Amino acid sequence: MAKQEVLATKRLRQIVNVISKNHFLANFYHQTNPEVIVAALEELGPTFIKLGQLLSTRSDLVSPSYISALETLQDQVQEDDFDTVKTTIEESTGQTLAELFADFEKHPFASASIGQCHRAHLHDGTEVVVKVQHPAVRQLVEVDLALFTRAVRLLKYVPEGSVVDLPQVVEQLGQSLHSEIDFTIEAQATQHFYELNNGRGIFLAPKAFVDQSSSRVLVTQYMPGDSIKGLLADPSPSRRPFLNRRS
Repeated sequence: MAKQEVLATKRLRQIVNVISKNHFLANFYHQTNPEVIVAALEELGPTFIKLGQLLSTRSDLVSPSYISALETLQDQVQEDDFDTVKTTIEESTGQTLAELFADFEKHPFASASIGQCHRAHLHDGTEVVVKVQHPAVRQLVEVDLALFTRAVRLLKYVPEGSVVDLPQVVEQLGQSLHSEIDFTIEAQATQHFYELNNGRGIFLAPKAFVDQSSSRVLVTQYMPGDSIKGLLADPSPSRRPFLNRRS
């Protein structure tokens, strides 16, 4: 059996196990226990987290309680050790860590389903954030998408008038994930946004360092600030001073 088929079989068993122990299909069909569904999606990783995020925008498919739960999806995962991070950076960029950075913090300050973030300094002193992709992410996403595609093809019956176009859902999921796991796309988009918006009015945007980035490593200017979610949760004037300025 080919290696890819072995991985797909192992992954399918994992998916079935998580779905079974969380009574995923029954809960989703009856729109009950949304917190259980969220926990299952988080356990299954980036492909399923992205699927949940897409579902959170579909009020025609899921109940308000499900939308609220899916919007809280977190993708915190166990961090990779420094040797793994160093290897990923050097293999992906073709440069050594010392050639790229004057210093590099070994421990990440955040780790999500796609990658983890470290603080570092370039040789000119610029403080940057380095997002490094987890080693198995690309392969996991490809296996999951292949399983989804196969499952859709096996479905023989779709109710007439169904509001769900399953092949289109899988296609949209694939496009979204492929753009997320190719950091060169994010680097180019970040730099384009920086060039168009930085310094215009109240806007400050981080610069992307495209030459130091790659498909699995993204280097951007470090820029401290508050999460938009935090600002929305606490709309006090002290948290949003720019909104109180009169033009």
